[in-house]
Formats: sequence, C-alpha cells, structure tokens
Amino acid sequence: MRMELRVCASCLDGDHDDPAKTAVSRDAVACAETVRAHKELVGLEEVYVTRVSDDGDGTGTLPAVAATVADDRVRLADIQLVMEDDDGTLLVYAEAADVLGVLTRNVRQIDGHTSDDVDVQLSDAALRLTDAD
Repeated sequence: MRMELRVCASCLDGDHDDPAKTAVSRDAVACAETVRAHKELVGLEEVYVTRVSDDGDGTGTLPAVAATVADDRVRLADIQLVMEDDDGTLLVYAEAADVLGVLTRNVRQIDGHTSDDVDVQLSDAALRLTDAD
C-alpha cells in the first residue's frame, strides 16, 4: 500500500494569511513524515509528501486529484491524502478533518508498535478538526 499527502505550498508557507489552515497543513505534514519514518509498522510500502504549487497541475506520485467546483470553476483541494492498495484501488481524502483523522490513526497505531516516541503535537486548529469526528 502507498500513501501520498498533497498539500498546497502556499498554505504550508502561510502565504494565504490563514493561520489555522497553515497550522493544519503543517500538522498533516508532521504526521505524514512520522508515518513515513515507521511505514513498515502499518503495512505501507511508500509514503510521499508533495508540496503542490499554485502554478502546478496538482498531480503527485499517485494518479488521482481531488477537486471541487465553486463559482463555475474547478478548484483543487488544498490538502489531499491519496492511498493506493495492492490492487491499485485509490482512496482520496480531500477534507482536512479526514486527512488528519487517517494520519493520526496511523500515528497512534505506530505508537502502539514501537518504544520510540512518535507522538505528533497537533495545533489547536487541528485538534478542533480531529475532535469533531
């Protein structure tokens, strides 16, 4: 199984003047990097973290892109988690709460299988999203 987190580079860098979105983006990256460091403990072959720029096409390593339509325009989701199973089936999560939910569940699962400290300290903005589940 492979996993790819795609995150808007501008959101990650704080260029949108939305501190909550920046915090959530950074927390998602921190979780994905933790999962990548211990991927074998949760049955993952590869974990990718892709920064998507405004002038890019939104694609990453895995062949799927999440988008919405607003004001008759297609808009790529600012944060996406794409998972591919061994049969090639793709799951795409395009809501920040879902992305964080999947990533934090993986971190908790890893924490149960290792003596290493793998806890990721989430921001208040991310905690509000994950508590909403």
